[in-house]
Amino acid sequence: MKPKKILAVLSATLLPFFLFFIIIISSVAGGEGENRSHNEMENSNVSKEVLAYTSVISQYAQKYNVAEYVPLIQAVMMQESGGRGNDPMQSSEGSFNKKFDHKPNAITDPIYSIECGIQELKSCLEQAKVKGTYDIENIYLALQGYNFGNGYIKWAVENYGGYSQANAQMFSEKMRAKLGWSRYGDVNYVPHVMRYYTVDSLDDEANQGEIVKGKGSPKGEMIAKMALTKLGCPYLWGASGPNKFDCSGLVYWAHYQCGVKFERTDTKHLARMGKAVQKDNLSIGDIILFSNNNKLSGVHHVGIYIGGGKMVHAPETGKPVQTKTIKSGYYADQYYCARRLY
Repeated sequence: MKPKKILAVLSATLLPFFLFFIIIISSVAGGEGENRSHNEMENSNVSKEVLAYTSVISQYAQKYNVAEYVPLIQAVMMQESGGRGNDPMQSSEGSFNKKFDHKPNAITDPIYSIECGIQELKSCLEQAKVKGTYDIENIYLALQGYNFGNGYIKWAVENYGGYSQANAQMFSEKMRAKLGWSRYGDVNYVPHVMRYYTVDSLDDEANQGEIVKGKGSPKGEMIAKMALTKLGCPYLWGASGPNKFDCSGLVYWAHYQCGVKFERTDTKHLARMGKAVQKDNLSIGDIILFSNNNKLSGVHHVGIYIGGGKMVHAPETGKPVQTKTIKSGYYADQYYCARRLY
């Protein structure tokens, strides 16, 4: 047989086997890629070191009945250590550490640190009476308690009804003076943790699911989430919380809780505050103003953008805090401008 004919026969015989082999390899590689992407989507804002502990975190979260808070635990670990070191949850000084000295970084077993840290966070969630992963307002209280310890949660509830960055600063100053330290804790611990616990990390539980994926900064998302904790609260003209609101009062309250401070004011003043935002560049947490004559003089209502063409707002007497589309209908027609106050 001539060489060309031999080559043709071999090609015809071996080609199907070669193609089959390529398909099998591609399928395996593709499957691994899909799994890798899925795991990263669970909480893409934390480091690879934190993600490496996901199975351990899940194991102990299940053991202590806080499995739904795995993304929150990851966010806490990210803030505490980035997943590095032998005490990744910084649990050494906590009350659940029974094996090592109660000094910073005394724990030398990362797994034990995670177990202690999860128990500590669970205790804070219980003290703050967190109702679920959607209960952002009380999660903030629990997080600051995780950082401060020493009775912050009880103190904040008894004196101020819950967490705010302002009372976190006050508590820090009180404890600093009492102990004679140069500083006490992290007064910005909540926003620091919430950088890593974003919309993509959350479940579709209760009002939490109202936030739609889209453009947004950590601060803007905090503001929107805070406002959403007040869904169902009654409208009362002139009220700015904590359980009754008018439209500008809800905007004021949500921003104040997230450390964005300004004087309580009306919608016309809000329409001139902060930075102007184009409608096609709206970001979660921006405020949206509505006018009945497309002029500042006609501005009469305000809401907070939550993504997906929707806002959360306090509408009017007889209607509680709720979400509403701004893509069509009355609020689409009345749309005037948007501002960013942070």
